[in-house]
Amino acid sequence: MTKADKVRSATVQNRIVKTVVYCILTVYAFILLFPFYIILISALRPSMESYNVPFLYYIREFDVTGFVEIFTVDIYGISFVRSFFNTLLYVIPPTVVGLLVSAIAGFAFSKLRFPGKNVIFYGLLMTMMIPGTVTMIPTFMIFNGLNWIDTPLPLMIPGMFGGAGTIFFMRQYFKGIPTSLIDAAKIDGMGYLRIFFVIMAPLSAPVLIAFGLMSFVGGFNDYFGPLLYLYSPEKYTLQIALKFATSAGGSDVQLDMSACIVTMLPILLLYIFFQRYFIRGSALSGIKG
Repeated sequence: MTKADKVRSATVQNRIVKTVVYCILTVYAFILLFPFYIILISALRPSMESYNVPFLYYIREFDVTGFVEIFTVDIYGISFVRSFFNTLLYVIPPTVVGLLVSAIAGFAFSKLRFPGKNVIFYGLLMTMMIPGTVTMIPTFMIFNGLNWIDTPLPLMIPGMFGGAGTIFFMRQYFKGIPTSLIDAAKIDGMGYLRIFFVIMAPLSAPVLIAFGLMSFVGGFNDYFGPLLYLYSPEKYTLQIALKFATSAGGSDVQLDMSACIVTMLPILLLYIFFQRYFIRGSALSGIKG
């Protein structure tokens, strides 16, 4: 067999492998997306069509009554529009402030020298091993003693102190940035805080955006926290509004599926427009050591 034949054979084998892989991924994507398709068609047609036997996998009659009710009718005194803005109010401040605190802490642990740095850092990592259910009751008692129950403070204040996981990954990323940049900045008379905002923060922008987005998504999708601390309907988040909407809907499949779409649409749009930051930030945080 000539060299050209070997190259041609390797090319054919490579194409076959790619074709098989793409077929498997296509089937896998179809399996994952099929439930979302059922949700979509169930939200865009009358509820009775969803009870047909056999089940209809297409829409015979378009009906957006469910979406109209979600945006115009208060369900059990809960407004989806108000709940959406409540969610943004509760999530954005801790996301921004917490990310800033975590980044500064990661910078300090990676580039600064101070007594007990390693002990403090490893102690911080140890807190990640404690299950949240263990601290749930003591945390609730603390917030109750502070009269924070039925206020957004338990959902906002803890997140503003940063997270151990984010601090760890920011430390790993900052360790990959040459210390010579910091030494040169110090010669120019810059302090550590200015070094962070002028040099370190711009260099770590992809990672900061990625962790900020993931933190926002986690807070936006949080269900148990608002359910535990918020009692007044006018203070509910979108996830709690979804729970009451589906409970009130009962057998109204259209209302239930419309509420599901409205709840997950902001996160889907966020991922569509910022997916490159998720991918790039995750990759960078993984390779910096």
